[in-house]
Amino acid sequence: MDLEPDEIFQHAEAGETRCVDFVKLWHRALAAATATSIHQSGPGKFFITGFNARFLNLTLLNEYLHEMVKLSPLQSYSMEVVPAGEAVGAIGAAVNAAQAAEKASSASS
Repeated sequence: MDLEPDEIFQHAEAGETRCVDFVKLWHRALAAATATSIHQSGPGKFFITGFNARFLNLTLLNEYLHEMVKLSPLQSYSMEVVPAGEAVGAIGAAVNAAQAAEKASSASS
């Protein structure tokens, strides 16, 4: 699209069809990525952060996730929007690295 993110979401609120469709697609893509993670690693807490997280509609995201994650044991996930900041990204990267290292060491044992 030829618009900035804030313009897209602003036009979507005004009802412009192509922007409304984009917003739905954006949420569906986030839901698909999250559903993939849930199916591969199980449910957990998912944190959404970044500059454009302010546009996230958790109700819509959860609706799409519920369509994609059908098994009730997998539906115990939760979502949270966290304000953006470099520290949050660094902490998330460190947690992911620690989990990957733990998984690799338990697999080699």
